[in-house]
Amino acid sequence: IKNKLIIVALILGITILYNEFIVYEIQRFNWSGKECSECVKVLLVADPQILGEKNENYAGSWFARWDSD
Repeated sequence: IKNKLIIVALILGITILYNEFIVYEIQRFNWSGKECSECVKVLLVADPQILGEKNENYAGSWFARWDSD
């Protein structure tokens, strides 16, 4: 049982490490480098967690709306 627990903890730790850190380091090599003196850089930011009175009508939704601000 102890060995199984160690194996599960190791797999979980490696999975978290990969998904939280390593995957971003790997993916940055897929972006092409652009060197341009006249280029304009634009950053688009979106929030998929838009909450409102109409769509959030469950127990505890007041806390979700309060916490989102």
